[in-house]
Amino acid sequence: MSKKVYIIILTAIIILLGVSGFAWNMLQEDKIADSKAEVASLEDRSLPTPNSDLGENKTLPEEPSVQVSTPEETTPVVNNDNPTPIEAVTEPAPEPLPAPEPVTEEPIANEPQVLASNNFTSVGSYQTSGTTTVLNTNGQLSLNFGNDFSFSGAPDPVIYMCKDKAPNSVNNCIIISALNQNSGAQSFAITQDEYDQYSNPIIWCKAFGLLMGHTL
Repeated sequence: MSKKVYIIILTAIIILLGVSGFAWNMLQEDKIADSKAEVASLEDRSLPTPNSDLGENKTLPEEPSVQVSTPEETTPVVNNDNPTPIEAVTEPAPEPLPAPEPVTEEPIANEPQVLASNNFTSVGSYQTSGTTTVLNTNGQLSLNFGNDFSFSGAPDPVIYMCKDKAPNSVNNCIIISALNQNSGAQSFAITQDEYDQYSNPIIWCKAFGLLMGHTL
């Protein structure tokens, strides 16, 4: 084989590999975009993270003080030149003041009830850590990631609730939401029926079907 033919063949192989790699990357990007679009079309379950002052005692307004004035006593005045005493002059009694309105105590929100508390663990090269809790606040259940939550990142991280702690697929899971952020507190609404059947949160790459984090 001549040197010229060898160069032509090598060049063709390089071009073919480049085109194949480009086509592969395009397919992967399309897969990620389709997965994100599907998750974005779901109902938004995001909730405000629990307030730190939830359940603290509120200060009630002070009861207004009522001052009642009493009439001053008057002493009869006697004129020494006139033996007839002058009748004492008395002021009329003041009208009674209206009774103060009763102070109504404002209802204080119930403390959230912790139904479950656990910690995330990593899977393979994906680093996942932090606390997760399920809270019941006045009948509203929520899945909560703590301030210490941290995830190393992925193209398409999605939160599922599953029957198993570390499933190989999401066949026995329900999708909750895309991960809002890779670190910090975030909360999502769930129902009692969902929690009764699927009590284990996981982080899952929906586009490529990979488990990235689960609870212990």
